[in-house]
Amino acid sequence: MHGQTKRRIFWFVLGVVATITAQTTIGAIVNASDTMPEPGRFAQISEDAPTVWDLVRRELPDMDPREAVYKVKKLNKGIDFGRVQIGQTIQLPKDGE
Repeated sequence: MHGQTKRRIFWFVLGVVATITAQTTIGAIVNASDTMPEPGRFAQISEDAPTVWDLVRRELPDMDPREAVYKVKKLNKGIDFGRVQIGQTIQLPKDGE
């Protein structure tokens, strides 16, 4: 191979790697914003509401508790709802969600 052909191949490969790296980085940034909590209502697990079921019945009395718990679980991904503790903050759906 001639020196000029090798340089072209080098720059082509470098361009492909740079493009893939940029796409991966942008994708990671976009996906990270999808996992950030939306602004909304928050409430804490307390002695008078020690479970998520009790919390939604107290905080969202006009909503079916089954539907409310489902929505709360969707908003709070990563929380083990079998192990919530008093003082733990839980995001609640906004009114009408």
